[in-house]
Amino acid sequence: MIIALCIWQNRIAPVFDVGTTLLLVELDGDRVMRRVEERVPEDPAGKIHWLVTAGVSELICGAVSRPIRMMLEAGGIVIHDFLAGDAESLLAVRLDTGTIPEMYRMPGCGRRRRRRDGCGNGQHQHKGGRHAKR
Repeated sequence: MIIALCIWQNRIAPVFDVGTTLLLVELDGDRVMRRVEERVPEDPAGKIHWLVTAGVSELICGAVSRPIRMMLEAGGIVIHDFLAGDAESLLAVRLDTGTIPEMYRMPGCGRRRRRRDGCGNGQHQHKGGRHAKR
């Protein structure tokens, strides 16, 4: 299994779509067999092709756009997105527990907890101001 972390200055890169540095961690069971930093193409299609060709099965990253998320999923890659923090400590927790705790979620990110009023899925309801429906 290969886990890729999109990194920038030893932290999870804030936006996967424009990130160009990945930390690849190859596992054999629970043992780390290889770790290497790789530069990847900047264009999304090239980056996704690179990940699929390299055999990456999991991606840990910051924000990712919906179209790129869909392409990654179509390539069979499990995505742990909207994460932030020190890449090494996040990786250590992931390797130790098999999960990523909520403390690594991006600040203000409620993507997984959608509200019933439609917020979080592009259906915002505005009550006044310049966005009010007339």
